[in-house]
Amino acid sequence: MTDKDFPSEVDLIRAAAAGDHVAYKVIMERYAPLVNAQLYGSVKSTDVEDLLQEVLLSAFRSLKQLNKAQAIGPWLLRITRNRIADHYRRESRQVAVDPVRSSGSDAGRMADFPEPSPGPAQRVQTSQIYEQLELAMGQLSDTYRIVLYLRLREEYTSPEIAKLLGLKESAVRARIKRGLEKLRKELVKRGMRPNQG
Repeated sequence: MTDKDFPSEVDLIRAAAAGDHVAYKVIMERYAPLVNAQLYGSVKSTDVEDLLQEVLLSAFRSLKQLNKAQAIGPWLLRITRNRIADHYRRESRQVAVDPVRSSGSDAGRMADFPEPSPGPAQRVQTSQIYEQLELAMGQLSDTYRIVLYLRLREEYTSPEIAKLLGLKESAVRARIKRGLEKLRKELVKRGMRPNQG
């Protein structure tokens, strides 16, 4: 069975809730980028994979509670926000101090981005740009960060994002536009001059 074997989102959710592991896998493949978008900028990149697994496991365990197919995106985002809160509660209880976090450096977050430049000087400059971009994205609210992540990093179209989030396409386009404006302002605050085009 594949994604095409389930005629609708409702059929897919029913099958997964009934224990069909293929249906569950299809749901998670379809919605994992949405969960990653929520995690991006909320936690260190080294924690994203673990939290993604926690969210997916939690979703699998409580899938029978989901009753509307249109709500799957927001439902997963709620689970993700809860796992992020749990993560920070656990982290705050740890006695050991992480020197990277305590120094205020978030450079480790950009490990997911490829460094296309050939020379060391260009690699340093590119790394600094990505670091500033990630820090600026982290300052945006979830409303804007999620749609920008899905659009810019995952290369989803507005209709695809609308379907994932259960929004109208016009609302997604408006969030992308406003999010880009807010991102530009954040980058300017950091001394960068983003292209206006």
